Amino acid sequence: MDRPRFVIEAAEAESFAQKSGLTIHQLLPTLVKSAKTLARPPISNYHVGAVGLGSSGRIFFGGNIEFPGLPLHHSVHAEQFLVTNLMPQCGAPPPMLRRLLRPLRSLPPILAGNPELF
Repeated sequence: MDRPRFVIEAAEAESFAQKSGLTIHQLLPTLVKSAKTLARPPISNYHVGAVGLGSSGRIFFGGNIEFPGLPLHHSVHAEQFLVTNLMPQCGAPPPMLRRLLRPLRSLPPILAGNPELF
């Protein structure tokens, strides 16, 4: 069984786009279905995927994660997963993402980056 992929390298992303006859930006929405397969929603069974393009040209994926035995407000949204996955590449998040990241402040730094940034 193949391991899930959370990042596509820039050269591979460009190759996918060219083979599909799309630009990188046009390719992104076509990858959302693949991102949904990364979701782990045992409570709602509602799979959500998110795809983002890093400044390096790499494509990042995120999926929602739910935790059995905990209320749904403890879930990780696909967009939060995506941004957390992207954080090591960018360092400080852009201001518009800080609002999205605020709920992650209470997570350990290894999961959410540096809480002082938001």
